[in-house]
Amino acid sequence: FPYYTVDKILDNWNCSGPQTIVLKDGQRWDPFKKDHSGRFKTTNRICKSLNGDIILFEETNETLGLTFRFTWRSSEKYGFIRTARIVNDTQEPQTIKVIDGVSDILPASIDDRTQQAYSCLVDGYRLSELEKDSKLLVHRMAASLVDEAIPLECLTATTIWSNGWPESKIITEFSQVDAFLSGALAESPSIVRAKRGAYLNGGELSIESGGHKEWSQIANVNQSQSAVAQLHKELAEPKTIWQNIL
Repeated sequence: FPYYTVDKILDNWNCSGPQTIVLKDGQRWDPFKKDHSGRFKTTNRICKSLNGDIILFEETNETLGLTFRFTWRSSEKYGFIRTARIVNDTQEPQTIKVIDGVSDILPASIDDRTQQAYSCLVDGYRLSELEKDSKLLVHRMAASLVDEAIPLECLTATTIWSNGWPESKIITEFSQVDAFLSGALAESPSIVRAKRGAYLNGGELSIESGGHKEWSQIANVNQSQSAVAQLHKELAEPKTIWQNIL
């Protein structure tokens, strides 16, 4: 994600980082966001592991009878791992629509000075490519930034993929969220140019009483062409690659 000072992080809470939307019986719940305050009775908590290598965020919605939580941890080989879980706290089965993932992904090779001073120019050079079979998103610069009229390739990329929710659709633009929730979005584009990167799993979930659904998004930075090709090859066996992560 972009490097920002604390004041800008607080200002941009609604467009950068993890994003989750739950739709139940026409009621929209955005966990961890203040715009639903007063409509739902919620409680929050944050925890971390004893070693400090896993951090957990959790919000319980007593009105809807749902609990949503996610954790962040890291893998030396595969990068940052975000695991989300939604729990049905009621005595009845529930069917809900969920969108969950990350937005404003930063392409590789963009340092904090470039992001702070030339963010609009960076946006113009962004390119997202989704490989639909493996659901692997490659977010990169279409070309390196240079003030001369010469071609200059950018040979590294940010990658993100998911595990645990194979039936979900992948949304590659955060601006398409409302269309997806209303059923107007048939399919998100596999190639997105000049827009900030997003990777959102979306779909309908049926959860039994006391049951849960869990999935993960895995992101890595500064990946070479050979590393992306190897990852794509490994994703042909999703169970094996996930066991390697665990």
